[in-house]
Amino acid sequence: MIGIDSSSMAVHKSREKARLKIFEGSLRVWRLNAEKTPFEDESFDAVLSYHSMHDMPNPDKVIKEMFRVCKKGGLVVISDLDDRGRRESGHAPDKRFLPDVERQLKKRAKSSRKGKTDINEMFVCEKK
Repeated sequence: MIGIDSSSMAVHKSREKARLKIFEGSLRVWRLNAEKTPFEDESFDAVLSYHSMHDMPNPDKVIKEMFRVCKKGGLVVISDLDDRGRRESGHAPDKRFLPDVERQLKKRAKSSRKGKTDINEMFVCEKK
């Protein structure tokens, strides 16, 4: 598994958890900009963003990059906070954010599914 984050603190915490074997299997974590990664096209079977897309300055560029590095037929998964989740975690509500993410995903996906909890929405998309 490979993880990326723009925060050196988050990268450090992830590496420490990997060292302590909190994660199963191997984990490599790098400090990278999610808008442009050094990975080759179609490098990964699945690409995941979990509760971080709302912090990205350009979510559309990140989504485009996620699809670029995902293999054909692979999964792009985005789970992020809805307005209630944003309020509970100290972020301002944004009624347009998740619909914009969903539109970006549908433009690039062969198929997609959406799920919802009381504080987030999850989109699971198969790459064309």
